[in-house]
Parts: sequence; C-alpha cells; structure tokens
Amino acid sequence: MNSNNLFFRPPLFVLLLILLSCSESVDRSSEFPFSISENIQIIGHKGSGPINNLGNDRYHENGKPAVINALEKTDGTEIDIQMSKDSTLWLFHDHEIINCSDDLINFSNCSDVVLDSLNDCKFSGQLITLSQFNSLLKKFPKKIISLDLKVLSNPVITKSWKKEEAVSYIFNSIDSILSERDYLIEIPENISMTLAKKHTGQDVFKVIYEEESISKYSTSDNISMPFTIDSDSQDGFNKIQLWTPNTISEILKTIDQDPDIIQTDNIDLAEFIINVRDHHHPVCDSVIDINFTRSTEEYSSIIEDQPLPKGAKLFMLDIDEFKSGKEQYLVVAINNKNGDNIYWESNDITDPYPHLFMHSKYAKGMEASYSVYIWNKALNPLNIDAKLLMYNQ
Repeated sequence: MNSNNLFFRPPLFVLLLILLSCSESVDRSSEFPFSISENIQIIGHKGSGPINNLGNDRYHENGKPAVINALEKTDGTEIDIQMSKDSTLWLFHDHEIINCSDDLINFSNCSDVVLDSLNDCKFSGQLITLSQFNSLLKKFPKKIISLDLKVLSNPVITKSWKKEEAVSYIFNSIDSILSERDYLIEIPENISMTLAKKHTGQDVFKVIYEEESISKYSTSDNISMPFTIDSDSQDGFNKIQLWTPNTISEILKTIDQDPDIIQTDNIDLAEFIINVRDHHHPVCDSVIDINFTRSTEEYSSIIEDQPLPKGAKLFMLDIDEFKSGKEQYLVVAINNKNGDNIYWESNDITDPYPHLFMHSKYAKGMEASYSVYIWNKALNPLNIDAKLLMYNQ
C-alpha cells in the first residue's frame, strides 16, 4: 500500500451522499446488527499488545501498565513467561532481550540484577516478575489469566534442563505464586500434554501454529491457535483459544468460529466488543447512502475531515448491490491538523464483514479529524449501491 497516495483527500466525484438520522433509515439499522455469545471471553494479548501499535504508545508488552490496562478493560490477559538465570519467572515474550548497549542476549542468561538494570534503561521500569504480577491480581479476582510458557522452548532452558525437571520446576513455581486462583497454561509444541497434565491440575492448552499439526492431538485436548485456521478443523476439540484478531472484521470472523477465548492486541476494540456482548449496544449516529456508477477514480470520498468522536466509532458497510472488480477498499483515516496521517484502517469491500473501527485515542490527544473513503487500487470500474452505518459508544 503506498502511504503517500493512500491519504490523499480527493474532491467529491460521482458520489451521491445523503445523511440520514438512524430513526429515518431502513429497519435493518434500527437495531445493532450483530450479537456475541456470552460464552466467548475476550482478553488482552501480551497485556495490551505491542507498544506503538493500535494507539498503544505507552505500554510495553507484558509490562505492568499493559496488564493492568487489559485487566481493567477486558475479561483478562494473556502473558508470556520467561525465566532468569536466578530461576525467577518474569513476564516477557522473546527468548532474547536487548541490553543497555543495544545487544541481544538470552533472557535466561540474565540474573535478576541484570534484568532490573535492563528494565530501567530499555523498558521504563515496566517489566515485572510473576510474583509482582500476582500482587496486581488481588484487585481482579475473577479475571482470566492465560500463561504462555515461552520459557519451555527457550534454547538455554532446553539445553541446560532435562525436560521433565524444567516442567516440574516451572509448573510448581507458578502454582506456588498463583496459589489462590485458577489460571490457564499454554505449552509449546516441544512439551506433551501428558507431561504437562502430570504436573498441574489447571487447564492446559497446546499452542498450535499450523493447521496440518492439529490432527496430531486428541480432540479431548484444549488448543490455542491462530484465528485464521479454518474453523472446520477445530470440530470436536474441548476448549479453544484463538489469537490474534485486531480489526473488527477479524474479530467477527473469529467469533463465528465460536471459541472459548479470543486474545487480541486491540484493547479498545476488545472493550467495545465486550460491551456489545453484554448488551450495552452502541448508538446509531447516522447513515450515509452511497451510490457510485462506474467510477474509475482511485479515491472516492464518503466523509471528509470530520471531528473525532469522544470515544469509539464503528463503520459498517451494508451493500445493496455491488458489481465491481477486485482491490477496492473501504478506508478510515485519522489526520492531524497538518494533514499528516496518524492512524488508518482498511477492509476489502467484498469482505464478509466490510466494517471498520476507529477510536479517538488513536490520535493520542492531538488535534485531529477523520475521513472515510473508497480506495480503488486497481482503478476498476466501481459500481456500488450501499449504506454506511455509523455507531458511537
């Protein structure tokens, strides 16, 4: 995608745009158009996902502020576990950590003292041990906690520990620290379900990365895998975690697969979806009638430079008729007062859920406005008769 062209704001071309109140629109827009099973739980992935992504400009993944943010806004949090040279369990994802000289070193070769120093110089003091994380949980007794045991596939650990000794030590350490609550455990492919279940009474999920590997596991197992894997392959499994859908379209496709738990980096979207699940539906703000007839312009504007809402806004494209080519996208973009892009999201018009989600927080407190348009990348004739429904929460 060419970012230099993508955010050009064109004049209006062959657009018939009629703004309606929702009460005056068609019946299908009078009620929120989708619902979510109350059995589906949505939790933060790595706390609040990667820093500098989806409006997250403050929280390092797996850090204290990140997990608190997820615990406050979602049904819980997934965290990753690594182990120091002192055999202390920390919340950290990668096998390697960057030191104060910008070199990569294995996490398990670092003492707690060294990690404390790296925490200060590289992570704004946000990284925490599992014991420190447990202290935070006292305020969140009913939240879901899913521990991804990356440590069990760390090369330093796999070379220096016998497999069963590592599993036994790590599981016992976790159980000792989190002794007052239930939690979920995700294990890597090199650890068998039989070995894991031997050392814990908690629910264990096998992490699966490729669809072909699913057949290796018993359908009585719990599995954790990407949301993009075909839902038909999940039939018969006991409990399922799916990760990591981050757009409204991806979230709705994941919900269609009826998982038990969804892990997402997009905490604001997760909060929005949880409110929908709990019957706190957003309010329809307006409907725009859209009619393009054989337009071949690269950009066709629907909304130009409107003030950001106070919170979240959902854009849902409801298509009456579409007879166009490929590579045509619905786009929402936030630009600052200088016209520089702050955030954008796009979705193929032919997607089963041609919807977009925007949160005012993506502007990070800047003076900004948003635009919505159709990007006709291939310059195919654009023939569309549709409505753009907008919901505020």
